[in-house]
Amino acid sequence: MSFKLLSIAALAAISLAVSAPHAGAQAAQGGGIIKVTVVDGKGTPIEAIKVQLRRSPREIAGGNEPPAAVPNSSSPGTLNLQSPGILITTKETDKEGKVEFTAVRPGSYRVAAGNPNIGRGFSPVRVEASKTHDVKLEVKKDN
Repeated sequence: MSFKLLSIAALAAISLAVSAPHAGAQAAQGGGIIKVTVVDGKGTPIEAIKVQLRRSPREIAGGNEPPAAVPNSSSPGTLNLQSPGILITTKETDKEGKVEFTAVRPGSYRVAAGNPNIGRGFSPVRVEASKTHDVKLEVKKDN
């Protein structure tokens, strides 16, 4: 009887080992990638600026308003982008002004970046499964 249980356990372990990488590959293939480059008005990349990925308000509530910029008093030198939609994640740009969002579910999104000294910028992006989407986001002062 113990040999039979050991055999069943071994088969289960082999089955998991074979199917787990395949399941992970399927999940990775379903999502898209958004590569964002943040630049100033002169086209110079901006390092260490926060970039938000938000689910588009068009899919959530039918809105089409640009984000409102609100200084964040708890952290001087940052800008809280009160953008419509659901905040998915926030990342910071590298030395080349780049940030990448991976495994993004297909749909409509908005990327937004801002700093009270530089300004803000936003761009819509429509993510398709298994595709890479390049976004150049220009950050500038509001008039």
